[in-house]
Amino acid sequence: MKNKIAKNIFLGCVISTSTLITNAQNKAGKLDDAGRIVLTTVLPDRVSTNLPEGCGNLLKNKLSQVTSQNGLGGSTNDPRFIITANVIENDKNVTPTMPAMSTIDLDVTFYVADFQTKTNLGAFNMPAKGVGQTEIKAYINAIRNINPKNPEIKLFIEESKNKVLEFYNTRCDFIIQNANALSDQRKFEQAIAQLISVPEVCKDCYTKSLSTIAPIYQKFIDRQCKMNLMNARNAWNANPYKEGAEKAAEFLGTIDPEASCYKEAEQLAKTIGARMLKIDKREWDFKMRQFDMNIDLEKRRIDAYKAVGVAYGTNQPQNVVYRDPLNWLF
Repeated sequence: MKNKIAKNIFLGCVISTSTLITNAQNKAGKLDDAGRIVLTTVLPDRVSTNLPEGCGNLLKNKLSQVTSQNGLGGSTNDPRFIITANVIENDKNVTPTMPAMSTIDLDVTFYVADFQTKTNLGAFNMPAKGVGQTEIKAYINAIRNINPKNPEIKLFIEESKNKVLEFYNTRCDFIIQNANALSDQRKFEQAIAQLISVPEVCKDCYTKSLSTIAPIYQKFIDRQCKMNLMNARNAWNANPYKEGAEKAAEFLGTIDPEASCYKEAEQLAKTIGARMLKIDKREWDFKMRQFDMNIDLEKRRIDAYKAVGVAYGTNQPQNVVYRDPLNWLF
């Protein structure tokens, strides 16, 4: 027992020192989910199906409570870093009392991992005991007895968080190099999604990533502009009447005002408007997209980067994370 306490005191000192260093390198104010490190809760079917009915969902909810209680909960479009658990049944009994009660003795092991590289970032084992009128109720009570605020769980999560921070801080140049390589292959959305996934708490790497995104984003909106301008022209040339004008407007309305062909798009809009006024005797109710100049420029750009990252992530087969049995982890 003394050795265990001494070990925890030592780990606490290491984490406290590490946190001070990390905070010096990664300063940030109040952050949204996109700015923080987020651990995605995953519970493989092979664990759920081995538990009594309802216990799988209860354990998954408990994992979510662990992350939210320790500041790593939330949503992300890049579920790279995951938290999961495995349950081992050590012993179960029925008490010789009246009424008889079922008891269960479990070992619950928490894991934090990098899903992309299939790397275990840390594991923590804790006992969970429960008593109930039935075996299922004993299981439920055992899982319910897991306290997300348990100091040892908090220490485990803090260690895992620091490993994620270390990942970004030590591999930042590689992340940027890889994003530039994707950009050279004209995979602009994927490059932007990779760079914008760097948490804001990793301040140095986050700042470098934003600087790298800017020229890639410009290439992205320039390409989108050319495509949408061509589609708008084709729609209008094919049907230079109301329906064609409405179809052209759908494409023109998506063009970013900072794109290189924006003025050409404006000119096409004016041409369509003049034609519609001539044949329909009414103003064409369409205006090219404009930016609200009262909105902070940097915030507007970051929001635009995030939107590209979200769109890219939404179109990816993310459920592969949830279908993985995690045999590589435990």
